[in-house]
Amino acid sequence: MILILQKVKFCKKKDIDLSVNFNRRRYSISEKSRKTKYNDILAEYKHIFDNGNIIKGWIYESEADILIYSLPDLIYEINMPQFKELMLKLITSIKGELSDFEKSQRKGKPISIKFQEKNINLFLTGAYNTIGNYTTYSICITPEDLKKFGINLKIFKKE
Repeated sequence: MILILQKVKFCKKKDIDLSVNFNRRRYSISEKSRKTKYNDILAEYKHIFDNGNIIKGWIYESEADILIYSLPDLIYEINMPQFKELMLKLITSIKGELSDFEKSQRKGKPISIKFQEKNINLFLTGAYNTIGNYTTYSICITPEDLKKFGINLKIFKKE
């Protein structure tokens, strides 16, 4: 077994922060972190700039194999293709709700929906970036709700 870590500068558009070679296979990793502990995992779906330009969030662009999502006291390791597929389906299913939320200019909104016969709670967020002059819109889902859809997720807690 050989483990090689590489910082990947040329893959930022694919949302890849790190590449790991392990047992003759390369794994690409996307790393996200939040300074405050929340009981959810956030996926950015849109950035709207003050000049009207819109770009897709990292959930659309990611080609990573693994999402490492860190909070102050724990880290989640998530199968990114599974997570991405679920989140894109959720985004599509609540497009109207997302559009209404973006127009409202609220900072956050909890919503409860039934999706694929499962009841789940989501949280919509909007955060303004004063340096870049844009608002980032995200959809948040709890680890418990991810598990309802069979998403491979490991939790590592700080001791």
